[in-house]
Amino acid sequence: NEAHKLALPHRERHVPQDDGASLDARGAHGDVHRDGEVNTEGDSDGYRVGSATVQFSTIDGIRDVDPDLIESLEIMGASRFEIATKLIIPSAKPWTFTGMRISVRYATTAAMLGEVIAANRGIGFLVIQAYSIFNMPQMYALLIILFVIAIGANTVIGRVGGLDTIKR
Repeated sequence: NEAHKLALPHRERHVPQDDGASLDARGAHGDVHRDGEVNTEGDSDGYRVGSATVQFSTIDGIRDVDPDLIESLEIMGASRFEIATKLIIPSAKPWTFTGMRISVRYATTAAMLGEVIAANRGIGFLVIQAYSIFNMPQMYALLIILFVIAIGANTVIGRVGGLDTIKR
């Protein structure tokens, strides 16, 4: 039965263990290792967190496809490519874009924490700098800018993914 070949098997997700070589914080200028060395060629925690969220969400969306629908398409003579393009990918689309919306939140938080902890530039650094010199209007203005950016990114992803048109 081809339906079982197309659907992903249910298995537990792998959770990476901390081997002591992981990174503590990252700034806008690159990765900051525990030993203080800066790596400017790596990707950020925000990207890693975001991409993992999107990947797991997409996999869940693919697993959610009804095997009876796959079998029905096979009976009607659909190829594996047609099943993937006409059923599996469109069925996983809402899951993928929901994962993207969630990952924007996580990536923004990870980037902000990296800037607050170890950066010498970026909005997070400016927020902490304004806070440290008691410039509250600047600090709140920067926080409002961050909120607008986050809400804007969430709205754009929702509209591109068609998630704003879902009716209950």
